[in-house]
Amino acid sequence: MSRYVIGVVVILAALLAAAWLVSFAARQAREGFEASEPSGAIHVETAAVEHGVVEETAAFTATIRSTASVTVISKTQGRIVEKLFRRGDETTEGAVLYEIEKETALAAKNQAEAGQAAARAGLLQAQAGFSNAQREFERAKALFREGSITSQMLEKAEAGYQTAAGALAGAEAGLKSATAALALAAIAFNDTTIRSPMAGSVVQDFDLVIGDMAAPGAPVATILDTNRLKALIQLPERYLALVRKGTVVHIYPEGYPGVIHEKVAVVNPSVSELTRSAEVVVELEAPRDADGRPLVLPGQSCRVEVALSRQEGLKIPASAVVQRGGMYTVAVESGGVARVVPVRVSLITSAEAIVIEGLEAGQRVVSSGARLIKLDETGAGVKVTVINGR
Repeated sequence: MSRYVIGVVVILAALLAAAWLVSFAARQAREGFEASEPSGAIHVETAAVEHGVVEETAAFTATIRSTASVTVISKTQGRIVEKLFRRGDETTEGAVLYEIEKETALAAKNQAEAGQAAARAGLLQAQAGFSNAQREFERAKALFREGSITSQMLEKAEAGYQTAAGALAGAEAGLKSATAALALAAIAFNDTTIRSPMAGSVVQDFDLVIGDMAAPGAPVATILDTNRLKALIQLPERYLALVRKGTVVHIYPEGYPGVIHEKVAVVNPSVSELTRSAEVVVELEAPRDADGRPLVLPGQSCRVEVALSRQEGLKIPASAVVQRGGMYTVAVESGGVARVVPVRVSLITSAEAIVIEGLEAGQRVVSSGARLIKLDETGAGVKVTVINGR
């Protein structure tokens, strides 16, 4: 039993010794670090003064919509014999969506072609008859002037000429009518092939399948343009004076990993009396992945930031600006010393500020801990330790 107690005591002593060594090492390291710092130095973070753009923005929630949506209708009646797409497929302008039975339309088109051919032959015959009658009439007039024929014979030749002219006019009208009938028959035949009027995605097929009957005026598909989109923003009336066509907008669609930079396309000139806002339209092109699939779709919600004010100049973090006695100041750091200087600021947001007087590009300002730097009238400045500069 005594050996067991002795072993426990030895282990406890070893643990205590190890703990003391760790504590001693930590104390020595801390004392060494403190000794390396200037006495009384303030820990600060700094940032470079650089040229850039600062925006004052207002954030809103918006909805992504398509710029174009078309409901395709059937122009003819007949049974569907082919359906060449599935709901959700992308299509191109002119691509075939459905084929409708063609027998009746084809027979009507063939009949119209035959009618046009007959009318063209009738016109040729009428033209030949008119030419003969015209020659006979001219010859009769010459013979009558010579006294070789009677007036009755002249009148007969003239009547023949008038009859031939009437037949020619009728043949020409008949050809025009036959040509128009053929055009209508061709349109009716072409209508048995239903095509997409634009590029986009087929979002609705109205549950039609092969064998269903299509009817004139009945919808058969809905095509949505998934490439050209728009974000609709309800802009409160207090911002209307600050937003116009061309205003920069940053769009953050839900589920999209990036940001889309666009500009305002339309500001509705009318304010809703119910919501006290005006609709603002921002047009955008849908980003796509490596396979060409759109990453932003109509119906998605998004957060948008509208640039109410935008200035370019010397840019610093807003946290570097401190208001003292009615004026803006910043603490400029150089060589471990920070000096407070007055500045003129033209724009300040929650994150950044534009300085128009008091700083130069390349200087470094205290971005964290600026309020700890006191105004020193002697110009000696305050000792600082920069722990993180950017």
